[in-house]
Amino acid sequence: MRPSVAKDFKRIHSVITRGLQITLEKVQEMMHNKNPGPQTFNGFLDYTRSLVSFMHAHHSTEDDLAFPIFKKKSLDAPYDVLMNDHMKMQKILTEIDPVLQKLASYKQKRSAAKKLHNLLRTLNDIWGPHIQIEESHFTENDIDARFSEEEQKQMSEQFAEHAMKNSGPDYLVIPFILYNLGGEDRKIISQLMPPVITQELIPITWKEKWTPMKPFLLD
Repeated sequence: MRPSVAKDFKRIHSVITRGLQITLEKVQEMMHNKNPGPQTFNGFLDYTRSLVSFMHAHHSTEDDLAFPIFKKKSLDAPYDVLMNDHMKMQKILTEIDPVLQKLASYKQKRSAAKKLHNLLRTLNDIWGPHIQIEESHFTENDIDARFSEEEQKQMSEQFAEHAMKNSGPDYLVIPFILYNLGGEDRKIISQLMPPVITQELIPITWKEKWTPMKPFLLD
């Protein structure tokens, strides 16, 4: 299949968009005292932490690698605006973990759920317009005009490696990525990963660790 950095970015955006939608939906339920069982609750915490970790890694990949590469090829975009958005979102992301710790300890659970909801909603409000800017400037046609198939293949691999190095734990974040996608998109992202991950680690070695997240993931 022909490599496409633009399509890869859209797939990653889809993962994060769904992650934000699911966490917002579930924390709203908690605010109305619809509390899940212990295993599902722990799965929600893992799911939310995976979202936070992966968003941070995605923004880091763009700031450190993608944007400098795009600029060198004169790919026009409001980079200052995008990087400023990243800083705003990163500030929110750093505030989420302490709230999750309060939620996990059941201390001030309702107020912690409300705080988490507010943070996620603010994050989502920035995220939507942010990816619209990216996807309207980093189009498949524009990227294809500047980068060969081989260059895009190398970039996709480089971006994926950087994201994995800056997120974790792998046994949660990788299933989070794959199972927030469905069908062909999941298959394509899987192909960027070593076969041992998709054939051994996820279904066997890591299964017990990420299984609590399954109620929030796609089949």
